[in-house]
Amino acid sequence: MKNAERFTDTISAVISPEAVEIELRPAGVWVRTRAFLLDWVIRVILSIVAFFVLSILAKLSNGVANGLFYIAIFLIYWLYPVLFEVFWHGQTPAKRMFGLRVVQDNGTPVSFTQSLIRNLMRTADMLPYAYGLGMSVMLLHPQFKRLGDILSGSLVIYTDEPKIKINKQVFVGVKAIRPPIALTRDERLSLILFMERLPHLSVARQQELADELLRNSDIPANESIETLKSWAKFLISDRRN
Repeated sequence: MKNAERFTDTISAVISPEAVEIELRPAGVWVRTRAFLLDWVIRVILSIVAFFVLSILAKLSNGVANGLFYIAIFLIYWLYPVLFEVFWHGQTPAKRMFGLRVVQDNGTPVSFTQSLIRNLMRTADMLPYAYGLGMSVMLLHPQFKRLGDILSGSLVIYTDEPKIKINKQVFVGVKAIRPPIALTRDERLSLILFMERLPHLSVARQQELADELLRNSDIPANESIETLKSWAKFLISDRRN
């Protein structure tokens, strides 16, 4: 299913792979700049530590120490953001501190290739100096994307926990049941958003979305909506405890 998008102020709404609309809030230039500067300070500190450690090793073998230092600098300045974004839920230490996260345009986790592209493109964003090109593109783009984000299909968003606004009538007579499998954060979010929209959907649309959410399960179609209600009630109860 092709991703549908709409923009309202700084809210980007996309249709997730589960066919549920998810609202993403792109992070602006100022907060991203602060996060970048903090990550830069962290990298400088790591470089200084690497320098002192390898200075000690240089007394044993200067050639080996010099080679290791250049490798360490490459890892710190180029792979530091990639590894964190891929293996730490789209967040570097600074992004986590400022409540930011890198995702794909459809809200799903960023891939290694996407993260690598967006970070290597910083060499272009830096032109002509002081990130002039990158800042200009971000200010003009409706989702505050720099060149690296545009080419990689990534988006930097706020990680605010969504507020639950489900009509209590949805769960009347419904028994909370733990999902039989572990759901990812995106799957839980899709389920909660489906419950929020449920009272406003036609019966046919409810069934269509429920079937889409459970398309890889063996749950009968006539039980899909009630099953999702049971799972959602359990997740909400577990979240509040």
